[in-house]
Amino acid sequence: MKTLFLKFTTLFSLLLLLQPAQAQVWEILDPLPQGSGAYRGHFVDAQNGWVFRTGSPQLLRTRDGGNTWTELYPMTGIRNVFMADTLVGYMIVEEDQLKLFKTVDGGYNWVLNTVQFSFVDNILSSPIEPIFFIDKNVGFIANQDTYMKTSNGGESWLAMDLPDNGTIRRANNIVFVDSMTGWLTAYYGGYTGKLFYTTDQGQNWQLLKDQIGAVTGLDILNYDTVLITYYNVGTVYFYGCASITKNNFADFSWQNNIIDYRKGLFMSDTTILFYGSNLWTMHIDSTTPIEVTNLPLSIANYSLAQRVPGAIYLTGGSNIAKRADTAYVSIPTQLIYSENVKVYPNPAATSINITMPPNCSSAELYISNIMGQRIFQQTINSDNVADLDISKLPTGVYILTIEGMKNKYYSKFIKR
Repeated sequence: MKTLFLKFTTLFSLLLLLQPAQAQVWEILDPLPQGSGAYRGHFVDAQNGWVFRTGSPQLLRTRDGGNTWTELYPMTGIRNVFMADTLVGYMIVEEDQLKLFKTVDGGYNWVLNTVQFSFVDNILSSPIEPIFFIDKNVGFIANQDTYMKTSNGGESWLAMDLPDNGTIRRANNIVFVDSMTGWLTAYYGGYTGKLFYTTDQGQNWQLLKDQIGAVTGLDILNYDTVLITYYNVGTVYFYGCASITKNNFADFSWQNNIIDYRKGLFMSDTTILFYGSNLWTMHIDSTTPIEVTNLPLSIANYSLAQRVPGAIYLTGGSNIAKRADTAYVSIPTQLIYSENVKVYPNPAATSINITMPPNCSSAELYISNIMGQRIFQQTINSDNVADLDISKLPTGVYILTIEGMKNKYYSKFIKR
């Protein structure tokens, strides 16, 4: 009997190890700042975040994923926070006018920036995301009929134009996947939106899609796959729509889904999360969202969401929800050279073999977990790597990086 029990417990332990290394449960963050309005904030990774409530001067920071919070510099009228990293960030405050502040110490102290700007934002029902920084120096901020760009950490700003020469009510979403490649949506009068694309850090924009509807959200999976949410106005109802392209609108083909008013983002390479009055998920090749069940009772209406390495955060409502998630493993397609980097076996339990890219016999090999933490490094001086020991790695998905003299090559493998 004792032997049978030991065999059972061993088998049970192995089954646990073979489960995906990710939590699938939504939780409500607490404690949080009190006051009226909706919660908003920004996270740079699964652990580090900055949160405020729109009706309160309180700005709080967490370093442990929302388990504990530290009160920072109080400021009335906080509207938006965007952190470029754990130290450098920017905050939009509304007093007699909109003002921009910058911090270089993680939010303990803020300095007023001289830029003048204005944008339309219904902060409760349909908030826009008016600020985006590629890094601590290069960033963009929405402005009435245009948008502004800085390349020196906010010391100076340049008004930027979009190619259609129309009057733009607001630029409401800017997303970059690398230092040069980005997308921008602009809202025009009459519930009309447009989508633009740049490959030179916003110096020039290409109009990708016209007459979209009133854009509510934009998310990028990689250089080809884009999700945009918007709504059209009918005679009686607002029709919520979600559209996906898998070729960056090369043939302007969409998947249109008539859904309730909500926004969305990619949870993983294959799954989309829609959020609003409730939560839904949908496979990237499907057209029917599936409602998420077994949620905490206090799940609220959310108007904003953020995906960071290791977690998804929902804000813009009466609380903040978090889902610890290590499933998002997409790599921009222009950086993937899967035919040049071969990892086998995959999945693997104890060791892997790697076929190196051409002209990469001298390179650095890195292994990172899905949180972006580098856990292994080795100098490579041959065309192949045989029997690389991964036996001590926890079960999960890992990113393999080969960095040569001129290029970086990426691949993924699964540790069983």
